[in-house]
Formats: sequence, structure tokens, C-alpha cells
Amino acid sequence: MIEQAPQAQRPGWVRLDNAANIFVAARSEVDTKVFRLSAELDEDIDSAVLQQALDRVYAQYPLFRAVLRRGIFWYYLQQSELQPEVRFDDGPSVPHLYQDERRDLLFRVLHRGRRISLEVFHALTDGTG
Repeated sequence: MIEQAPQAQRPGWVRLDNAANIFVAARSEVDTKVFRLSAELDEDIDSAVLQQALDRVYAQYPLFRAVLRRGIFWYYLQQSELQPEVRFDDGPSVPHLYQDERRDLLFRVLHRGRRISLEVFHALTDGTG
């Protein structure tokens, strides 16, 4: 969903492809364009261990280290120094991840009991690759 420049030429931003732009334009209060993947383990989750795992994996996915920005004609992803934090899953399922006035990461990792959940804004990835 994202057009990537070659690694050596990659600027501090990445333009969204047409499909990603549609997800940004089509989001609403009712349809947040966020999807959730969950896995249930055999034991309760230790949030400190989950945070360590997230920190290790985060470095391997450069597009996830971005915030969504609005340009004059299109939206784009801008590199960010924000670090994801594992959170306890106590809120509504798949609430907004992108809001125009905020610069937040476009995903979050949640846990509750034995379940780990990943919520992602569709403009970042569609969950298939």
C-alpha cells in the first residue's frame, strides 16, 4: 500500500499510494479504518516482556516508525522518533488511531490476560503484506 523509494534514496517521508489515500479519506467517527489482529497465549502476558519484544521488532519495520501528515495535495508518512508503548487493553475495540490534529503512531500493541492485540490504521498496511 505504500510506495517506497530505494533505501539509499529514501527521504524522511513516504508518499501514500492511492489505496492508502482512500482509507484516510473514508475514515469517520463510525468507521475508523482500523483493524485488529489478536493472539491468545497459554499464559498471562507480562507487559514488561511484551514491551521488550516490541522494542526489538519495532526496529525491523521502518514504515511503522512514521506518523501520518497532510500535505497540500496528499497525505504522506513522515519518519518519527516516537516509541510504541504496550498498553493494557481496557478500551473499546479499534478506536481511532489517526486524528488530523495529533501526531501519533498508526498502530498500537495491547494486552489483557492471555491476549495480545495489534491495532493498525489501514493506510499503514492492510494486514496482507
